[in-house]
Order: sequence, then C-alpha cells, then structure tokens
Amino acid sequence: AAAAAAAATEAWGSPRSAAGGSGGFELVEGEGWALLDADEDAAAGSAFLPPLRGRSPAELKLLAQLAEKTENFEDMRVCMRALALAKPVLSEEERNLLSIAYKNVVSTRRNAWRKVWDLLQSELESREEERARLKASVPRGNGPSDLLEDGGAAAGALSPDGLGSAAFSLDPALGSLPLGGGLADGHAAVDAVSEPLRVMARTVRQELEAYCLEFIDILRAHLLAYSAEIGVEATVFYKKLVGDYYRYLSEYTMDGSRKESTLEASAFYTDALELAEGKLPATSPLLLGLALNTSVFYFEIMNTPDKACELAKTTYDAAIAALDGRDDVNHKEAFMLLDLLRENLTIWTMSES
Repeated sequence: AAAAAAAATEAWGSPRSAAGGSGGFELVEGEGWALLDADEDAAAGSAFLPPLRGRSPAELKLLAQLAEKTENFEDMRVCMRALALAKPVLSEEERNLLSIAYKNVVSTRRNAWRKVWDLLQSELESREEERARLKASVPRGNGPSDLLEDGGAAAGALSPDGLGSAAFSLDPALGSLPLGGGLADGHAAVDAVSEPLRVMARTVRQELEAYCLEFIDILRAHLLAYSAEIGVEATVFYKKLVGDYYRYLSEYTMDGSRKESTLEASAFYTDALELAEGKLPATSPLLLGLALNTSVFYFEIMNTPDKACELAKTTYDAAIAALDGRDDVNHKEAFMLLDLLRENLTIWTMSES
C-alpha cells in the first residue's frame, strides 16, 4: 500500500487538502490516507467489492465500470472516490464515471426525500384533521382540547429546531426536518409524526447531505486544484458539478444553511459560465447542460424567472443557429439538451403569464 501511494504521488503529485496544504498520501498525517481508510471500510461492508487498499487506478476504474454495468452505484461511488483521491488528474472517461456514480447515489436519496416528504405532509394533515375534530367534539377544559390549543406543543407541525410549530412550511424546497432531537412536548398523543417516519426522514436527509458534501469536498479540495493541467473543459465540468451539488443542498435546507448553499451554487455556476463563454462551442453538451442546470437554479432556488428564461433562450438560440442544417445523429446529446431547454422555457413562460 505504501509503495502504491508513493507511485501515485510520484506520478500525479500530492493532492492538496481542503486547507490548501499538501501531503495527501502521507500514511499517518495526510488527509488522503484517512479518506482511503473510509473507502476500505466501505469496501469491506460490500458483498461485491474486493479490498481496495493498494489497488491501481486502472483496477479501480475497472471495478467502477463493472459496478456501473450491474447498476451497483453504491460500490461504483466507493471505487471512483478512491480513484479520484489517488489520481486527481482524471481523463474525460474517468470524469464521467465519477459524475455518474455520485449522480445515481444522490438521485436515489433526493427521490427518497421527496417521497418521505409526501408521507410527512400526509401524516401532518391527518393529525391536523384529527386535532380539528377533537376541538369540535370535546368541550374546552375537559382535558384533550387543552393539549391542542393553537401555539401549543400539539400544533401539528415540525420546526427547524425540532419544536412544534404551526408556522412550519410544508414546501420541500424551503422546509427541513431536524436531524436530531424530538418534538417539544413529546406526549405520545400529540407527537406531530410517528417515530418510524421521523427516523426514516432523518436518515434519508443525513445520507443526502453526507454524499453531497463528500462529492463537493473531492471536487474542491482535490480535482479542481489540478484541472488547469487538463484544460478549460475539465474546469468547467468540475465547477458545474460543485454548483449542482450545492443546488441539491439548497433544495431541502433553510435559513442560514440554505443561504450558504445558494451563494456557493451561484458563485460556481457563474464562474463556470464565464469560463465557458467563448471557449466552448455553442453546441457543446457541457455548455448546454451547464446552462440548463443554471437556469433551473435561477428559477427554482433563486426565484428569478426572468434571469432563468433569458439564459435558457440565449443558449438555445445560439445552439440552434450553430446546428442549422446539421443532422442529429452526430449531435444527439446536444439535441436532447436543447429539447429540455425548450420545454423549460415553455413551462416557465406559461407559468409567468
């Protein structure tokens, strides 16, 4: 393992830590080895992965490709994470494999969070209906109705700090379930949601946040530091991904955390767009995907529909002009992204009108 680390360091250099230092492959003090220990633990817990310590980048890549073919994206993430930390200068194929691994792992949690949120909302509405029924049927002062007063612990909703609150938003883009703690009163008859559902929601959210932050750290602390050696396309690719995963964090957090994630997403999207301008062709799938995701961010997170429509339309018109007369066989991905831009423009324009 030490020899493999030395070879990797000699070939690729030592990745910088989040604080800007070096020594990513030092066995005791370096950040890199601690991260690889986590990958080793993950591999040990997998029914499919062999031990990863000492594996060459080529072996890690092969394992990731096999995991992708079997749609085992959890193991694919473990392999590509280890590869990215051992070899911070990635080829285009390796960059795509890394992106696919995290996209699928995080998408599973994002979809789970939406479904859990629907269950939370349904249960809260049922409790609120029961609360209203009890208030209507039980005379004030006889017991149960005293527990159900507006503003009391039985208000029927969750707040960001774990307390009951009638003002808690049920909008999944704004509200958030507390990671720890319980409800204010704790009385079994007036808990806002059942314990199994709270545990499930907390687990899904923790995993979603952990994977997003893990990928952001790999991109910012390791890959972006070496992207200039590859070219502008790699830098735009990485900055777009950082923006994407901060956007995902913005979808379910609120208050200070939401503001921080939103600012980071905006900064990285802006940097990527400015870097891509004039350097990537108008028909580049990377540029089209960047414009698509950034416009979604403007519309859904920033609540600036005019800015979203302007970016989507400008990008769409430029690409259509460049593709004029060309067949879609050699530009299949570009046409697919253009269709998504057009669909969003139609929906956004109709919603505004």
